[in-house]
Amino acid sequence: MHTLSHMAWGVSKHLAFGYLLYSIIHHWRGSSPDWNTVSVLLFATICPDLIDKPLVFSGFLNYGRGFAHSLLVALPIILFALFLTRRLNRGELGTAFAIGYLSHVPVDLYGPLLTGRTTMDTAFLFWPVLVEHSLGIQTPEFWLSRSVLFLIILFSAFVLWLYDGMPIVADILRFLTDTRTG
Repeated sequence: MHTLSHMAWGVSKHLAFGYLLYSIIHHWRGSSPDWNTVSVLLFATICPDLIDKPLVFSGFLNYGRGFAHSLLVALPIILFALFLTRRLNRGELGTAFAIGYLSHVPVDLYGPLLTGRTTMDTAFLFWPVLVEHSLGIQTPEFWLSRSVLFLIILFSAFVLWLYDGMPIVADILRFLTDTRTG
């Protein structure tokens, strides 16, 4: 059974990796993320778990990575989000959703890479077509422990978030300050 600290650690990994990836892409394109896109991004980084975990708890799925983690389901969800946000002239939100959602899968795949298993659990990538068997992808050797790797990602995302002007938090503080003065 998952403890609260285990779930918090899992969520923080998804949030940090998604933000790190999104911010790097934004800087590469010559801009910084804003609170709107970061809000959508952060939601999207945990969206597969927000869908699949309740399905496990309700007994519909027997494994925490299934329906929403499957690329066969994720791609239509992402394409719908891209279509909808472009129709609303908010394409940047769709891009944030797509990057956030897709960033979830590598974080879930990393575990076997760093725990010494010889193959990765990849069956969930093509759920429900492939349920019981992985694709047999061999895991490479890593010299870095799983915890150290994610502490580096967490720290890097935090530093980049500070560099980006603390999206969301700075906007809330600015709103509260403006409300008091105006």
